[in-house]
Amino acid sequence: MSGKNKRGLGASIEGDDLVIRIALGVLDFAFEHSEYNTPYVEEIGDYVKQYKITDTKEFAKAVVIALHDEREDGSNLMTDLMDKASQDAAESGCEGVEEIAP
Repeated sequence: MSGKNKRGLGASIEGDDLVIRIALGVLDFAFEHSEYNTPYVEEIGDYVKQYKITDTKEFAKAVVIALHDEREDGSNLMTDLMDKASQDAAESGCEGVEEIAP
């Protein structure tokens, strides 16, 4: 079962692991074109890029650290992703989940 697409972004089941892959070029592109990095500036009537990635691997390492950076309650961006995706799967009628009445 694979959710990989041609853009270098995907998720799949590999053995007993759910694997999420993001090609480094996709990560760079996504950041450089993100709303955060290219806000609209009213005064000039255009979008302005704030940051430029100069070292793809160093940027990716920093993203990995940010994904695992724990908050006080022990959660992080990875657990946020897992929680949201699991909730969406359950609410979409996944056959592997059974709703239990309260």
